[in-house]
Amino acid sequence: MTKERILNIASEEFSKHGYSAVSMNSLVRRLEVNKATIYYHYKDKKALYHEVLKISLSESKANREKLLMGITDPKKRFHAFLKSFLQTIKEKPYIVGLWMHEVANFGSNMDESLTLIVEEMVLFLKELLDELPLKSEYKSCNPYMIFSIIHGTIDNFYAVQMSSLPINAQSSLKLNVDNTLNFLDGFLTDFILNAICQKESK
Repeated sequence: MTKERILNIASEEFSKHGYSAVSMNSLVRRLEVNKATIYYHYKDKKALYHEVLKISLSESKANREKLLMGITDPKKRFHAFLKSFLQTIKEKPYIVGLWMHEVANFGSNMDESLTLIVEEMVLFLKELLDELPLKSEYKSCNPYMIFSIIHGTIDNFYAVQMSSLPINAQSSLKLNVDNTLNFLDGFLTDFILNAICQKESK
């Protein structure tokens, strides 16, 4: 039993059911192992959950660093930042459910080490915003607001499109990961930049 398999299964279970609804017994049944195997790697459920969250945040940071490499134009840098979240979802789709559960519980299961990673993301976003030609009313905008718009839109819209509910059922986006992420990439980047940035003089 590899640590990677434990993390993969735990990620799926936490994403689908949320932290409180997942027990070590349910993980044992899903993994078809005894508890000692899991406890060999993780002292308890919370330690396992924190590792799952930490990996998802680390994936997003790694994608951000890769996509931003060599880009100097402020708007393109903002686009790359936003795209890093979409790339992470493409690679690890369970992340959407995982974070939606955590947000719904007001972050009650996160520890300080995880909140520091989120703080670093928001601080990086603030630096990106400071590079942009912002409209005067947005020059002192709280970066958490923009961060929330990005994450809230991506997570909610993606969840609706990937659900089997008959919402937007005739759309080319429905149950199509690539189409949905590509749509979000273009729409959300343009929507935010057009809202907060000064118009370019012709």
